[in-house]
Amino acid sequence: MSEFVEAFNRHDAPALAALFTDEAQFINIYGTVMKNRSGIEEGHAKAFSSRLAPAKLVLRGVERKSVSESVSTLYGTWDLSQPSNGDQTKLVPSGSGILTVVAQCTNAGRWLLAAGSNVRQSAPPS
Repeated sequence: MSEFVEAFNRHDAPALAALFTDEAQFINIYGTVMKNRSGIEEGHAKAFSSRLAPAKLVLRGVERKSVSESVSTLYGTWDLSQPSNGDQTKLVPSGSGILTVVAQCTNAGRWLLAAGSNVRQSAPPS
């Protein structure tokens, strides 16, 4: 999860995508589905060159739920900040959310992300 945030803050789509398995799927806060490592890289490259260009992500905490010795689900709470002097109509708004990922340990002992979904936290309707 920390490697994800580091790659995000460098706006390094190839490094972020390399954290995923070849067959992974990622769903962003807008519900856009990115399939396979190449789709995850392409989707983040587009976002980093536009609406996420000045964005910074801070990881507030991570909760891990082990499914087995080689599979875990991670829940990372995050804060996203954007500069106040940017064109807010073209940026992902600052806010908070939860990144949920399923991580699996490969035969080589490296953990990779097999699936991920990102949601923005907001107050429920009254």
